[in-house]
Amino acid sequence: MPIFKYDADVKKKIVEAARGARENSRGWDECLMLAKTEGYRGGLPGLKRIMREADLNGNGASAPIKKRGPGRPRKVAISTSTTPTPVDGLEGIQAAINGLVKNRVACVIAKIRAILDEAEKELG
Repeated sequence: MPIFKYDADVKKKIVEAARGARENSRGWDECLMLAKTEGYRGGLPGLKRIMREADLNGNGASAPIKKRGPGRPRKVAISTSTTPTPVDGLEGIQAAINGLVKNRVACVIAKIRAILDEAEKELG
């Protein structure tokens, strides 16, 4: 099957018709019918591709799609700021315990102050 290429004016009209239909919250079927009235010959996947290429290029003319090369994608380095740091031996455990004890002591002191404030109001 030979490859059919649209000239820039026809392609721009097709993209504008399809984009207008999508902006008016119409379905892809109506979008395809409007594109065919403007001279589009293909099916829905091809229309979506033309629209995607036009969005990448910024106008109705198509830009070539960059194809992925062979092989697996490169591994992305994990940043240390987003991953939790493991506890470092006994120092980490001791620091965690100290934090818990400080929080509990602070809560108890706050409760005692509240009780003493109430008692002071009743007496004074």
